[in-house]
Amino acid sequence: MSVRQHINLKVYENNVLSGFLLVRPVWVDDETVKTCKSCGTSFTPLRRKHHCRQWQVECTSRNIALPQLGYVKPERICNGCFEIAYLVGYIVSEDKSTQAHGARGLLDIVERGNGLSVRDMTSYLMNRTFEPVEQELSNFITYGGLDALVYLCRTSQSYDLHYWGTTALANISGYDSLKPYIIMKGGLQHLYNLILLYFEKSESSDTSITIKIMDHISSIVQNIGNILYCLSITDSLCRRMLPDEASLDAILKLANFQIGNIVDDDDEDETLTSYEEMRLRVELAQALASKTISNLASNHSHQLLIIESSTGALDRLMSLLRSNVYEVRKYAAKSIAYMSLRNDKYKSILIKNGRAEMLASVVDVEDEASAKADQVTISHSCCAMANLATNAESQQFLIRQPNLLSNLCKMVKYFITDREVQRHIARLLANFALYDENKMRMLACQIISVDDYDMNQSEESWGSVISTLIAIGDSPVSDVEIHRHIIRALDNLSTEVPSGSLSKLSPCIPLINRILETVKDEDIRKRAAHVLNKLTHPPSLLVNGVDGSSDQQQKHCNGKGSQESGSDFSDQNLIIFDDGDTQQSGLTDDSASSS
Repeated sequence: MSVRQHINLKVYENNVLSGFLLVRPVWVDDETVKTCKSCGTSFTPLRRKHHCRQWQVECTSRNIALPQLGYVKPERICNGCFEIAYLVGYIVSEDKSTQAHGARGLLDIVERGNGLSVRDMTSYLMNRTFEPVEQELSNFITYGGLDALVYLCRTSQSYDLHYWGTTALANISGYDSLKPYIIMKGGLQHLYNLILLYFEKSESSDTSITIKIMDHISSIVQNIGNILYCLSITDSLCRRMLPDEASLDAILKLANFQIGNIVDDDDEDETLTSYEEMRLRVELAQALASKTISNLASNHSHQLLIIESSTGALDRLMSLLRSNVYEVRKYAAKSIAYMSLRNDKYKSILIKNGRAEMLASVVDVEDEASAKADQVTISHSCCAMANLATNAESQQFLIRQPNLLSNLCKMVKYFITDREVQRHIARLLANFALYDENKMRMLACQIISVDDYDMNQSEESWGSVISTLIAIGDSPVSDVEIHRHIIRALDNLSTEVPSGSLSKLSPCIPLINRILETVKDEDIRKRAAHVLNKLTHPPSLLVNGVDGSSDQQQKHCNGKGSQESGSDFSDQNLIIFDDGDTQQSGLTDDSASSS
């Protein structure tokens, strides 16, 4: 190579490729490859090797420049690599129309390889209605196709190029064997940068955002949502998705992405995408981002990053509970339920500074129809509150929320056939009842708001906590696990309270008797018998001297609840068991799966 050619190559690398040079294929010896890898013909002294000495001359009949490999002059290339190689070469061109041709071509190869359109991929991700058939796309990776797509996201400022590039990446992310390469090739960081770029555009008063441009932007953010979610469902990749706070910031912004101001253009084609379709794309992107956050929040190291973020990530996550998109609310609540599994130090941090109000607001609904429309969100939120109520400080933040107990009573009425909601509320009430300062309030005929206690103002309530516990126990979905929490609640409420207050628990006696008749678990039966003794005999005459107030013993030993452990976290609900309520009485926290 001449000095001039060498200088031109270096200038080309620095100005255009910007670090995109691929590793050149290895030149193999004669003994390693004895037949053409394309047609299988044996090599002889007359039938020469070409293209890294692995293909014969007839199978390497074309010559093209390979700037991605550092060859500015045309080189012989095998027929199998030709299509991808020349398209990758177009991607690194300085000419925008040439780049566009290369981007469209690479997208065609990817869609031809997997047979899924973006619409199909979104349907698969959101509904899992079919299994995509994974086909061979390894050549696309090997010969620089994926590198070229990442290069487009990194260097281009074109809406069209970003659309074609992210669409191809969204298709690739659907393959378990290929999606790790998106992270390996450094694509994730550039996708985060695109989110930040388009989020700023949507938030600004940019007068250049037309319907056509927003059509591209809505598709781009939907593509990125697809990619992030596909990566997050694989645990090994999920752990690598949040290297810093900037990455978390980008995903949270995608979960809160909004269509900004759109400028009318009289010259625009009437066949362009409607505003409604663009809105649906953005909502899908928001939902996929929220699902991604939920997967990330299940990882302990990510939880700490969210909690300690200097960008207000925890407040922003809580604010997603008030999103206009149901899927966003649902998975934000699930993320918070995961976060509530942290130890006592972090449980109180989770709901300080107004965050308890945001969490409690989920069960503050206008009517039954509104509650039913947010059923899973409410279930996850009740799960989170039950976890948080095992800590002395965090439970205070919760129970001081106006109307919380009243709203929980309403939820029991609205979801009388929802086992998960019933179980989480029974568990939450049992945990609240562990603390002395809550007992009289929970035993009151009317629930008194803590904020208005000095003014002796009472809340309007559907019913008392006692009648609510009875309703849970009598519900058609009540089972052994729910009975366990009901007995815990009654045991806690009947311990260390004035003897006159025990009479308020008398309506529970028939329920306790039914539990004793139907439940075969000996530990629950022993604790239920202990509660029954307290309600039917003076404290000095407890039958058999059984003391089953294990929650109280645990509270006085530790001063606070210990961390709960969880088993299978399903998409419907989280199975999370209580602190130390069974450590003294012998009850076992067995794992279970939710419906």
